Amino acid sequence: MLSFGREQRQLKNELEQSQAATEQIKDRLELIFDNVNDGILLVNLDDMEIVDANRPAHELLRYEYGKLEGMSPYDIHPHEPERLRKLTEVLQPDGGVISDNLSCRRSDGSTMPAAVSASRTDLDGTDLMLVTIRDNTTREQYRTQVDLLGRVLRHNLRNDMTAVMGQLDAVKRRCDDPKAEDFLDRSIQKCRELIDTGDKTRKVNDILDSERDQFGRLVNLVTVIEELVAEYEKGYPDATVETDLPASATVRASHNVRWAIENLLENAIIHDERDPRVHISIDSETTETEGQRTVWTTVTVADEGPGIPENEVSVLRDDTERTPIEHGSGLGLWIVQQIVEAFDGQIEIDRDPDGGFATAVTVRLQPAEDNYAVTSGDY
Repeated sequence: MLSFGREQRQLKNELEQSQAATEQIKDRLELIFDNVNDGILLVNLDDMEIVDANRPAHELLRYEYGKLEGMSPYDIHPHEPERLRKLTEVLQPDGGVISDNLSCRRSDGSTMPAAVSASRTDLDGTDLMLVTIRDNTTREQYRTQVDLLGRVLRHNLRNDMTAVMGQLDAVKRRCDDPKAEDFLDRSIQKCRELIDTGDKTRKVNDILDSERDQFGRLVNLVTVIEELVAEYEKGYPDATVETDLPASATVRASHNVRWAIENLLENAIIHDERDPRVHISIDSETTETEGQRTVWTTVTVADEGPGIPENEVSVLRDDTERTPIEHGSGLGLWIVQQIVEAFDGQIEIDRDPDGGFATAVTVRLQPAEDNYAVTSGDY
């Protein structure tokens, strides 16, 4: 009997300690919830009603504290209901995060460009959407200014370089000096390269602008790679392109991912002055960052060319000083990075890979849950 009493007291003490620890964790979560810089909303997915919102969310959207509870996310995005619907439809029960740029309607009627991220979660048996909102006003203003400047520069660059090429070609036709003709040929080629750079800049800008409407899209990477390889084998008959591909590899991305992979394949072929040999493979990879495990579908493009200089790899790092692009692949790599990150993916460069290659560039993308087979017409 005494032993039973001791066990009861011990169990009671353990229960009280557990309850105290739970309350402590709850207090910490509430402190974080109300003191992060981003706005946070908890939305009941059954009736699309906001059940909780932190103070920064009220401040960003200019509501009195407590007024957001009971509202619908559609009250905050009345002008973009279709995009909000698409975002909620692709939420996955595994907690994967979906991001988009949406403009939020404030209580005073003004709109705020915002970076919105959403994930699906379960709390006490309730199916919820956890939403974070970050003010994007400054970023959107900067983006608009850069876009305007870029369009003006690209238009002037193409027109001016086309005129210069015409003048150089006219001089070449009247020239009888072989050395001068060689100089003119190289000058005309530089003009073409500048025009090509401007075109690539415009294309990547258009791609990044269009990605905000691509949520829920699926792409079969096997189909993309097989079509690209067929095209490049015709255009570069001296190149050898080997592939190691599964039957299907579907990822969450739009058709624009094709251009990212094409840049890698093009760089690998045109920068190898010998008979180029390129190997493209698709694999599955799991990474772990700060305890968070992520499963990826990866595309690796390896080649035997001259390799990528360190100064061009450093262009991809935000913490390094931007250096001149001399080798020519740096711009292509930067384009690949921008496109891949638009799909919440990653890019990694190995300058000493296994298998006798000089360089291997790996792109990580989010796999589709059911590996749904997408035909070429769908992407």
